[in-house]
Amino acid sequence: MSRKDIAVLRRLCEQTMETASLDVQNERRRLWTDFNSMKTREVPVYVLDPHYVWREVFDEKDLECEDELFRHYENWLRLQIYHASFGDDFITEPWITVKPVYKNEQANWDTWGLPLFKEKISETQAYHYYDAHIYDGSAKALRNDRHWRFGQR
Repeated sequence: MSRKDIAVLRRLCEQTMETASLDVQNERRRLWTDFNSMKTREVPVYVLDPHYVWREVFDEKDLECEDELFRHYENWLRLQIYHASFGDDFITEPWITVKPVYKNEQANWDTWGLPLFKEKISETQAYHYYDAHIYDGSAKALRNDRHWRFGQR
């Protein structure tokens, strides 16, 4: 890790922590908690995906970190800082979520848990199923009948 990468990430972390430490973040947490618990009719405002706007505002060539891993976190921190400027009810958290390491390059929705199998029906159709390894009927939702639908008796 170069000194430059450390300096860049430290500066961005400090800016993110300044925003995350504001009293408004706790107010937003309360608002989201009350809204999701149906305790209030006050609806939080959230800009759904600033990533699309972000790509127009900030280009990857503008990243300062040299290491590819740290470039990812630099980009994420810059996006947090940018999103905080929108004035919506987005919560800036005082941590960075570190992604897991995948065995394969292209991790997808069947990377974790039970293995997912795919059977082709035609050129354009296929269905997916789990082989749940429970065969005695003790868990009806996990029966090993590929064509069984949840709720079916």
